[in-house]
Amino acid sequence: MQKMNAQITRKNHYVPIWYQKRFLSAPGVGQYYLDLEPRQIKLPNGNFKNIAGHVRLQPSQCFCQKDLYTTQYFGFANDEIEKFLFGKIDNDGTKAVRAMADQDLEGLHKSLETFFEYIDTQKLRTPKGLSWLKSKYPSVTHNQLLMEMQSMRNLHCTLWAEAVREIVYATKSKIKFIVSDHPVTIFNPACPPHSQECIYPNEPRIEMKATQTIFPLDSDRCLILTNLDYASNPNLSDPKVYRPNANPFRSILMRVDNTICKRELTDSEVAMVNLIIKARAHKFIAAEKKEWLYPETFVTGSWAEMGKVLLPPEDELYHYGGEVFGQYEDGKHFYHDQYGRSRGEPEYLKKEVPDKVGVNDPCPCGSGKKYKKCCRGKSKEECPSSSERSIRERNLKFFEIFSNILGLNKKKDWAEIRRELTDQKIVDIHKAVVALWPPETDIMSLLPRPDLKVSRALYSGLLDPRVTYQDVSGFSFYADEILVINPFPNPNIIQKEYNPIDNPGQYRHETLKNITFMLSLMPLIEAGRVNVIPDPTIFNPALRKQIMDEAEKRRDQVKLDDKATATMEKLAKEDFMRFVFNGSEEKLRAYVKRVNPQISEEEIKEFLLFVKAKNEQDPLAMLHPSAPGEQSGQLIMSHLSPNFELGMFLAQATGSFIVAHHPYRWSEICSSVNYFYGDYSSPWGDIEKHITNFDLDFIHFLDRKDLLSALNDGNLQHLRLALKNIWGAVQTAQPINVSQVGDLIQELNLAREKMGQAIDKFMKRKNEGRSEYLRVARTKGKVSSKIAPAGHSTSAVYRLLLAHAGHDKYLKSLPLSLYVERG
Repeated sequence: MQKMNAQITRKNHYVPIWYQKRFLSAPGVGQYYLDLEPRQIKLPNGNFKNIAGHVRLQPSQCFCQKDLYTTQYFGFANDEIEKFLFGKIDNDGTKAVRAMADQDLEGLHKSLETFFEYIDTQKLRTPKGLSWLKSKYPSVTHNQLLMEMQSMRNLHCTLWAEAVREIVYATKSKIKFIVSDHPVTIFNPACPPHSQECIYPNEPRIEMKATQTIFPLDSDRCLILTNLDYASNPNLSDPKVYRPNANPFRSILMRVDNTICKRELTDSEVAMVNLIIKARAHKFIAAEKKEWLYPETFVTGSWAEMGKVLLPPEDELYHYGGEVFGQYEDGKHFYHDQYGRSRGEPEYLKKEVPDKVGVNDPCPCGSGKKYKKCCRGKSKEECPSSSERSIRERNLKFFEIFSNILGLNKKKDWAEIRRELTDQKIVDIHKAVVALWPPETDIMSLLPRPDLKVSRALYSGLLDPRVTYQDVSGFSFYADEILVINPFPNPNIIQKEYNPIDNPGQYRHETLKNITFMLSLMPLIEAGRVNVIPDPTIFNPALRKQIMDEAEKRRDQVKLDDKATATMEKLAKEDFMRFVFNGSEEKLRAYVKRVNPQISEEEIKEFLLFVKAKNEQDPLAMLHPSAPGEQSGQLIMSHLSPNFELGMFLAQATGSFIVAHHPYRWSEICSSVNYFYGDYSSPWGDIEKHITNFDLDFIHFLDRKDLLSALNDGNLQHLRLALKNIWGAVQTAQPINVSQVGDLIQELNLAREKMGQAIDKFMKRKNEGRSEYLRVARTKGKVSSKIAPAGHSTSAVYRLLLAHAGHDKYLKSLPLSLYVERG
């Protein structure tokens, strides 16, 4: 075994030797290698002397680090990543880089995709790239980091492939392009080297419109990738705003013959490019001549001014943009606009951003809150988009649309609405879903962002009006806002045979159920206390596939006991009986005779009258007669949503704690706490122990006005404030002082006592003098918690956040989750 270890590769080149040689004029010629952080030695007289920054070395001696890619298993070193992963990547990369540099169209046709895969890998494989990746995970071993690198190495390919490609030349310049220890250089004019976005190991996000990518191909040729929006309009008011449809991992169409290759740079322009490369390097740069290593001696100017040299010529942009229409072999057509969208930009969902907003005006983001309590004083990255209709505004519009379709605004009773629920109405309702939530919706830009001043909960449970409303309305007194997944199916991603627009008859039961779901939560939606959000995977096929793949890995671990399935079975049985009772008289007769062959005709008639009366009284029963044959069948769906990975992803992306209302989901959450094994003791352990089977009262309302009134009643906010303080506290690794934990527990107990007294008074006032029914009711429940300072943890979720969150402000850990059991 020692002999085998002696043969492994321990010297890992993170900038390949073959790539370095492309910057040398002849074989065997060395290069000057500059250390940007030169060492100091102490002289005998006590003074310090800088060691020479640059030395003459061969490429084999440069840009390498011992064991950078070496993994360790059972104490033995392994170099398979160096040999097999990077061996193939470099072999393919050298051909792809050569084809790009030479503009070999036949070679590019074969290797353009490989080229982008290569530079994406090159961006991650450097010490800076690996440090950046490591910073996105709360804790990761070296072995795990290298595995994550392999999972994320195609992150930017789609956006680069849709960018304007230009190769600029230094063939007539005395100064040539240099090599850095991070060869894929990222530039944004609004993000100078000392900005927050550029603090090591960070870089400006490539999704930003004004972000450009620089990749020298050799000493004379440099590739520059520019987002089309910025190339067309360099005078953007906000260079950090994201380009449209910035989702990664999409399939796209690429031209290989439209690279712009007309600009010869002057000496000063090449020096500007080199200065940008040097400023974004980590520790080392190299060049054949040492004077090229000091571009600052040739040029001066601001960061933004230097960046102007990177802009492609305006008169060559006609090669880019436009629309693509095509046809598959089976006759189906497809369309893509310049940003890869299949339906273009829905202008009707846009809205104008006001120039000035008063502190008491509604917030432009559409949250329903006052500006001073929402986005005031925050950066754009900390706020949801204000240029599109918000999730809340779309939900309110959807309510208006389906109210018109069903006749709710004409004050029809619910039985009449059910009798008149035709196939065409079901089609129209789902067409509204399509219009309000088109395929390329940037849902992550519309979701709320983490805010320490807001206690936001993500509901994880059954999406069913018989369950969800009680769960959500009861907990609405204990959180500032609750996010709930929208159960409405989006026809954009459903095959024709199951699509509610193409086959509406099978969606009668689900449409009734989902309309009831939205109606029950609408007062809370209007008040901004509940946000019913569409499942993000509807708009992001790559995210959907990644989440499904992770769920598939856990399939064999799923253990459902009687407790986990009890509620779902009960609801499913109710739905089945509704389906049976919706049958024609002939079918009902056949059904009852099959169940009880001895039944009399008189008893059958009584049964039919019973069914009719029951259907009238049951708000979810279908009253419109079903079509005969197969069309009478109903799709009966059960949603336990979001699933584990999606829930963790959404919670961290929106700054929410999870409120689980299902025992199976709670078991998944508990298993993800990363201090689960070992002797580690949580500094918040006493609070977690205290909030275990913690008795809690939930208050429920029959009247909408009573609910809204109670939400604003200061006497009913004690527990919300106490939980909010706990949520804010546990987001730090340690308590502020030894008494903080005890103080929070004492505050929680006192708040529960005050809340109970407030509920008593509220119920007495609202129910006084009523004997037939109560306007306000109370149920008992228990709450348990998991509190982990380092957060619930799974590497898969951090990969999802890195690729799909759409911003860097997501929670780096999820420190708190709650489990609610209603009595």
